[in-house]
Amino acid sequence: MEKELRIMMIILVSLGIMTGLILGITGIPMIDGLTVTIGFILYIVFGLIYPKSRFIFLGVMVGGDVGAIITLFSHPLVLPFVIIERGRGHSSIDIDFVQIIVFIEVIYYIITKKIKR
Repeated sequence: MEKELRIMMIILVSLGIMTGLILGITGIPMIDGLTVTIGFILYIVFGLIYPKSRFIFLGVMVGGDVGAIITLFSHPLVLPFVIIERGRGHSSIDIDFVQIIVFIEVIYYIITKKIKR
């Protein structure tokens, strides 16, 4: 039963990533922002209700973020936690909170695995 649940979660997370990526690639800033924002709200809500399901909405956020980077930024330089956009005659630095959340999830996963040993 546990193995089937893990396989189903992997399938749902990959569907979440694909859904977020499709919505992020639209190129409309409002849809890109809403994808990440709604994914974040659902990530928090489902993290409180059923913690294992939060990864589905983390996948939606990651997909939306990657789609937005692909379409909205002209010449992005993606660094850890920061995106630097180098356009014509201007540069902007954006903090990417989706990368921060994914990093925190990885650290949490490592810590919980070491405690269980």
